[in-house]
Amino acid sequence: MYQLVCADGYEYPGAEPTYITDIIPLASGLAAISSDQQLCLFDPLRLSQGPLKCIRTNHGNLTCASPYSPDDSVVATTGENGTVALWDLRLNPTKAQALQIQGDFPSLLSLACSKETSTLAAGTELANHQASVILWYFPSFPSLNVLESPSNARPGISAPPPTPGYNTLNSTATTSANSTSTLPTDTSS
Repeated sequence: MYQLVCADGYEYPGAEPTYITDIIPLASGLAAISSDQQLCLFDPLRLSQGPLKCIRTNHGNLTCASPYSPDDSVVATTGENGTVALWDLRLNPTKAQALQIQGDFPSLLSLACSKETSTLAAGTELANHQASVILWYFPSFPSLNVLESPSNARPGISAPPPTPGYNTLNSTATTSANSTSTLPTDTSS
């Protein structure tokens, strides 16, 4: 049997206990989400020095995170208020939010996403005896500017051709969903 020795650690400060609910390895370090609604980036070689940066999320109760692009340090988060956000952890915390999806969704409890497939999927809590999986397709992230889920959502994904300065997507769910998201326009390319 092997005996493990703690090499380093960090304790979250404060009177309220903070729970670490997920840790994700990224090219830029370890991303951790916690019960104090923060997404923090740590240097694993200097863990005891605390986080390199922390971002307060706005999901109500932060439930999960998933790497969108581990090499680029982009992480997706979601929570009880039905929102999803993509964060670029290479940026200043005040500019790190790359995308926010809001809609008429119940609490979101799970995430799966991939830059390679340009998709993000979220699983909902039970609402009216039904849980749903919601899928978004990002054909040109990060230059995506508007994401829309129409109220008449039905199975299938429709991605219209890009319009200069904006791309609009339709997302689908097994339940009716309204969501809109706006991103800053990147006109550098």
